Amino acid sequence: MQKKEKLEFHHQLLLEAKFKNLNLNLSEYAFANLYLFRMKHAYELLFEDELFIKGRTREGQPFLMPTSHPKEWSKETFKFICEQPDPLYPIPFEWLGYFEKYSKSFSFYEADSDYLFLTDKIALYPGRNLSKKRSLVKQLFEQHQVKSCLFQSEYKREALEIIEMWQDETSFDKDETDYNSVVEAIHFYDELHLHGRLYLVDGTPKGILIGESLNNSCFAFHFVKASRSVHGLNQFMFQDFTQSLEKKYQLLNFEQDLGLPNLRQTKHSYQPDQLLQKYHVYLAEHGTSDSTKKK
Repeated sequence: MQKKEKLEFHHQLLLEAKFKNLNLNLSEYAFANLYLFRMKHAYELLFEDELFIKGRTREGQPFLMPTSHPKEWSKETFKFICEQPDPLYPIPFEWLGYFEKYSKSFSFYEADSDYLFLTDKIALYPGRNLSKKRSLVKQLFEQHQVKSCLFQSEYKREALEIIEMWQDETSFDKDETDYNSVVEAIHFYDELHLHGRLYLVDGTPKGILIGESLNNSCFAFHFVKASRSVHGLNQFMFQDFTQSLEKKYQLLNFEQDLGLPNLRQTKHSYQPDQLLQKYHVYLAEHGTSDSTKKK
């Protein structure tokens, strides 16, 4: 019998165990990321033979997100999915072969793709293409005293000051940014198993970076907030945080650009090593007649 539940904090252990088994580098497959954006995406847990997460994209399109590998699904699970009007999403490229028997179409949108980087690239900014990043970090230290420290719950007040400053510097209302999500991340930092660093410039809190381990080899940056008035701070935050990971992870996920031109330009300026596409997979009669890719 099918059962639905709104995604809540008590689902943490269940979903963390599921995602650990999947071992994916896609940013959605992390409990904190789902929980902190549960309202925006209307996440629900759908209990069948296998557990799925029902949600909505930023554009309002419903989807079903798997929490187990399709190689483990029974015929009944595939039958259930084929009866659903909504696509599976986000599906990694390497899973597409499991749906060939059932799939009518698949698609991906470039704006949804996660930016993946080798850790050493961000830790060192090597080569000519990243020389501007190195120069900005150098200029930052020539002009300011900068201190980096591991973020802990005792620094919540300073972190919230940074978020308010960052929000005031944007041209958007709080409901149009991830303000509410990052504030909640700060309040429930320990409970959500997040990891971050706080940055002070000339003794004043000016930046914070918060992320989450996706698996043993990949770390995702969820929130990067810094004062726009301090040139080079963002570049240093990325580099310093990466160096603090002490080679524990081989890959960094900078998440998607949301189709925003400025954000896309910024993320591309770090020279991504891979763009991880996230596929919408339509099964049976609910798909279109041809397999397609949408950019």
